[in-house]
Amino acid sequence: KEHTASANEVKKLQTDIEKMQKAKQQADADFTQLSNEKSALAKDCKALEAKVADTTKQLAATGEASAAALKKAEEEKKQVTANKDSLQGQLAKLQKRLSSSEQKTAEQAAQLGEREKYVAKLEASRQQGDEEVKKLVGEKT
Repeated sequence: KEHTASANEVKKLQTDIEKMQKAKQQADADFTQLSNEKSALAKDCKALEAKVADTTKQLAATGEASAAALKKAEEEKKQVTANKDSLQGQLAKLQKRLSSSEQKTAEQAAQLGEREKYVAKLEASRQQGDEEVKKLVGEKT
């Protein structure tokens, strides 16, 4: 019986060994598959890291370009504001000159009116003088 028990134990051990070998083969296959998946994931990760780096560079460049454009727009706004202020100053000066010119023109028109009245009086006086001269000349003859 000892011999038989040993044969049964050997058989059981052989069965256990076969199960362990199959389990090892399965574990090796699983390990190989997981290693391949790990390599694929590492490759994908590197590709994504490269894309992130490129995107980061593009965003940085875009940010710099936007900042430069904003700075340029602010400078242009300052220049336009300065030009506007300058033009408003010039316009105020021109308005003042125009007002002064209008006032002078009104004064000159008033003076011209006075002179025309004076000339009309002189003309009337001359005509009256001419008529008196004619009367005097007519009376003498």
